[in-house]
Amino acid sequence: MTLCHFSLCLVLAAFQTALAEPPVAPKAFIDGTAPGWRALGEADFVNVNCATNTWTWRNGEVHCTGQPVGVIRMHKPIAEDGLKTV
Repeated sequence: MTLCHFSLCLVLAAFQTALAEPPVAPKAFIDGTAPGWRALGEADFVNVNCATNTWTWRNGEVHCTGQPVGVIRMHKPIAEDGLKTV
C-alpha cells in the first residue's frame, strides 16, 4: 500500500468515525411509576423548628415563606437501603 493510499484510508476512517452517532446512554429520571413509589404529601412531613405558617401545602405542592428559616422532616424516616439506583 502506498503512502497516498494509507493517508486516504486514515482520512476515510476518521470521517466515518465523525459521522457515526454516539451511543445513547439510558435516560436517568424518576417518574414515580416504579413499584413502591408514591407521591409524598403534607401528611408525610412534620414541622421541626419554624412557625406553623412557614410551610403550606397547596394543590399537592409544598410552599415555604422562608420566615423564619426552618425545616420539615418526614414522619417516618426512609432507610438508606430503601433508596436504590439502577
